[in-house]
Amino acid sequence: MSNENPERRLRIIYRLARGTVAGVWIYSGLVPKVLFRDWSEMTLLRESGVDTPLLPYVTNSVGFLEILFGLATLVLWKRHWPLWMTVGVMAGALISVAQHSPRMLHAAFNPVTTNGMLIVLALVALWAGAALAEKQQS
Repeated sequence: MSNENPERRLRIIYRLARGTVAGVWIYSGLVPKVLFRDWSEMTLLRESGVDTPLLPYVTNSVGFLEILFGLATLVLWKRHWPLWMTVGVMAGALISVAQHSPRMLHAAFNPVTTNGMLIVLALVALWAGAALAEKQQS
C-alpha cells in the first residue's frame, strides 16, 4: 500500500465514503421505514408532531425520499450538494431527536452514533473529492 499512487488512494477513499453515505440513505429509507415500519422510526415521527393516523404514510414518504436521496448521491457522483445536504440533514435530525425524543440518544445504535458517522463520512467524501479535483487541475 505504501507504493500506491496517492491519487488512486484518494479515489478509493472518495468512492468508499460516498458509496457508504448513499448506501446508508438507501438502507435507512428502505428497511426500517418502507419494508418494516420499525417502531423506533414511527416513535420519532410521532414525538416530533406527526399525527398517529398519518404515521404509516409519513413513514413511507420519508423512506422513499431517503431512497431517492441515496440514489441521487450515487447518480450525481461529482456533485457536492448531496454530501453537504447529508451533513445538514443529519445535524438537524440529531438536534430534533435531542429536543423531541431525548431518551433515544442513549439507546444502542442511536442517532448520535449513526448521524455522527454519516456526517463524518460525508465530510471525508467532500475532502477527498476536493483533493482529487485539485490534483486533476495541477
